[in-house]
Amino acid sequence: MKTIFVSGTAGSGKSLLTSKLNEYYATNGAFAAILNLDPGVDTIPYTCDVDVRDYVDYVSIMQQYELGPNGAMVMANDLIASKIDDIQNDINKVNPDYLIVDTPGQIELFAYRSSGRFLVENISSEEKTNILSMIKLLKKTAVWVFAICAFLYVMIEQSLNTWLPTFNKEIFNLSEARTAGLLAIYPASIAASRLLAGYYSKHISWIKSQLILLSGAFIVILTVLIITSDYHLTQNITHDNTPLLAIIILLTGFFIGPIYPTIVSIILSKTEKVQQSAMTGLIVVFSALGGTSGSLIIGLLSQNYSVHSAFYFPLIPITLLGLLLFPYKKITDK
Repeated sequence: MKTIFVSGTAGSGKSLLTSKLNEYYATNGAFAAILNLDPGVDTIPYTCDVDVRDYVDYVSIMQQYELGPNGAMVMANDLIASKIDDIQNDINKVNPDYLIVDTPGQIELFAYRSSGRFLVENISSEEKTNILSMIKLLKKTAVWVFAICAFLYVMIEQSLNTWLPTFNKEIFNLSEARTAGLLAIYPASIAASRLLAGYYSKHISWIKSQLILLSGAFIVILTVLIITSDYHLTQNITHDNTPLLAIIILLTGFFIGPIYPTIVSIILSKTEKVQQSAMTGLIVVFSALGGTSGSLIIGLLSQNYSVHSAFYFPLIPITLLGLLLFPYKKITDK
């Protein structure tokens, strides 16, 4: 089976190209099948042979976890990766000569998240990753320590990404439009810090730099929470002014950004090439669990207490992650 991945930005014509490719192969006597990997698409100009929408309900994810379109798409793509065995079985039942894969419109989610790489490797590879191969990897102590570290990191990143707009809206009385616009600072700061990490990683040991960054994130969050403990009661904020503290807490992304790629690159460098696909599967699973757990916990704390009180929660996984980096370094240095 030959696999063709059709990728591109939203509205670039991926689905139309997928349809035309399918028609071309049918016209020339080849047996082609189509796999739709976009859980958020409404209508498509072809008939799917395998459709991820049968496994993941994008709308239900938004409603159940109170996520926006982008957050729901992130979770949906990670959940799709966890259904790889079922998807593979459906493909095997069709058994085409050519499999045309129509990828999600949000190209950055598919191209740059580990779940995207995992899907490409397992759909196009003869050596498929299954649950058993991932379980075998969990026999290694280093893998378990890494899995917990990955779980904690994504818990921090996604809980902040999901709830920072609500925090700025309720604490600083900012409009939804303003909070949505400000949120761009968060992923931008993550990207900037990862680029900068490529420079200073040559001069500072990875564990020292990660501990400094985690300490910075802890201090930023705690400082903002202490200063704003009664902020929403005593301050008169207009929509024309954006408080400096609302921007500062978004810069938390700068301090946590390099941590995930650092710990991932270390474990992959210690994993044999034939096991890296299974390792990627574990990364996807534990990352998805961490992201979902973090958003849910802050949501529950916000409902029962307040958004301000709920934001003390990320300090816990930040602390635990910092402590776990010591055994992680010791194990992976062997």
